[in-house]
Amino acid sequence: MTSANPGQPVWKNFTRDREFPFSTVGSLLIHGLFFGLITVSVLVNRSRNDAIEIEPVTWTDPPGAGNRGSDSTLRQGIPQGIDVMETLAQHPIRRIDDDPPPPAIKIDTPQPVLPDEANREPAPPLKPLPQLASFMKGMPSGSANKGSGGPGPGSGGVGQGSAGTGAGPDGAGHISQKTKRQLRWTLLFTTAGAADYLQQLQILKAEMGVQAKDGSTRMVRDLSRRPALLESSRPPAERIFWMDDNAASVRALAEELRIDGELWRMIAFFPESLEKQLLEKELLYGKGFGRKSEDDIKETKFRVEIRYGQAKISVVEQQGFVNSAGRAP
Repeated sequence: MTSANPGQPVWKNFTRDREFPFSTVGSLLIHGLFFGLITVSVLVNRSRNDAIEIEPVTWTDPPGAGNRGSDSTLRQGIPQGIDVMETLAQHPIRRIDDDPPPPAIKIDTPQPVLPDEANREPAPPLKPLPQLASFMKGMPSGSANKGSGGPGPGSGGVGQGSAGTGAGPDGAGHISQKTKRQLRWTLLFTTAGAADYLQQLQILKAEMGVQAKDGSTRMVRDLSRRPALLESSRPPAERIFWMDDNAASVRALAEELRIDGELWRMIAFFPESLEKQLLEKELLYGKGFGRKSEDDIKETKFRVEIRYGQAKISVVEQQGFVNSAGRAP
């Protein structure tokens, strides 16, 4: 146990092992050695007398002689005795605007030789296209005489067998439902000529019957082929058909199909799928007016429009029979 004596000097605690004298002497020795080294280095550098080599510059021309281009030595100033402006006048600065325009390239193009208008033969005039029948209708009124189905004095259709009875409404026998449909249906086309008309019939998948004046009938199955291929086959039975015996219309269709001969009538036979489509549209339109069946309909007009190679058919007008009350159902 160590007791503290308040009266004991504090200095003795720090000089007990003589630290202060040793530290003072050591510091003086280190500083003295450092300054000695500096003094020795200064004295050694002063004893050396290295001369700096100086290379004099000799001017061969007076000051301001410039670089005259006689050698490759670069000199200062402007050459004496030379008029700089005179040199510039002799060799002016050339601008791009001073260059003459490049010569135009001339290409010798032979001029087209035009025919002499006075000696030129006039072009043949275009044949006027007759107005084609714009509707499909059934057998007209009348009946054919006895014969092999040729044309009778009336405007009846193709005769049937040896009896030669026409299928018109005045003909003998019962009128079928198909015949009634042909009589009340009108199919409106918008055509730009014989070629357009035949193209629309082709889209409707119709077949054309070509009837000559001697009564013979040949079929054209492909309406897009030129010249048309005539087949000696019987017309299709049980088809709705359109007939045109107008001389101008028959001639225009024959010229387009490139068919020769004494022709009398053109008959377009339509497929059963078209008949079914027309009947569905007719009945649907009639229901809006209270017509329950096709027997309540007197006449229906359809319009045919060709869009993107497809036929669009719509009802544009319809008339019903007048009932006992004096109203059309």
